[in-house]
Amino acid sequence: MAITNREELKKNFEKGAIPTQNDFEDLIDSMFHKQDDGLVSPDNGLSLSPKGDSSKLITFFNSLNDFKPTWSIEPYPKNSSAFGLNLTDKNGESKFFIQSNGYIGLGTLNPSERLTVQGNINMHGRRGNYASGKVAGDGQWHDITPALNACHAFEVIAKIGKEGCGVHALTHAIALSTFGRSSNKIQKIRAYYGSFRNRIDVRWKGSTFNYTLQIRSMRDYGEGSMLQYYVTNLWWEEEATEM
Repeated sequence: MAITNREELKKNFEKGAIPTQNDFEDLIDSMFHKQDDGLVSPDNGLSLSPKGDSSKLITFFNSLNDFKPTWSIEPYPKNSSAFGLNLTDKNGESKFFIQSNGYIGLGTLNPSERLTVQGNINMHGRRGNYASGKVAGDGQWHDITPALNACHAFEVIAKIGKEGCGVHALTHAIALSTFGRSSNKIQKIRAYYGSFRNRIDVRWKGSTFNYTLQIRSMRDYGEGSMLQYYVTNLWWEEEATEM
């Protein structure tokens, strides 16, 4: 069917015109047919599937006179019960892909994590959520990870302070451990205001197969003072072992 607008269709059926078979086909094909098209059902709502050899579900045009759509949504891989949704540009390149398992790919059709980006990232900021929270700034050690085994690597950012008292501390740390009681390492960058005792410290603690990462303020900041932290996971031991 040729792309024909309503005004052109009307001309074929004006008084005195003799519509051809093609005119009737264009008219019929331009309409929605409930049985043939099956777009809407009470159970599934709007239903879409590719037609013929095309893999497109939806196409978006700046103008219907354009030869190629600006954007397209298609199933990938085609003819698979475990297909995902692929958003492509006018050149057919994938820009946004949702895999059947929920993984998202930006610029890739093979996301290996919840979000996989094939390209550079520009962000205002980031916070780790492997573990986060607040512990008392009482000078005592507090666990900030669950019980661990095997090898782990974390990034920690932590802050504590008392407004109006001139005591503040901020710490950034990279913590690596190859099982507990190993030659583990923690690289710390620490800033503080006032005495050096205002600083924040981080350490590994525990046995070979059961250990945690701990944090503390090096002094008691007083009642109600809380040390806030965010932990980012840098190594997935279970997945790395399976590779």
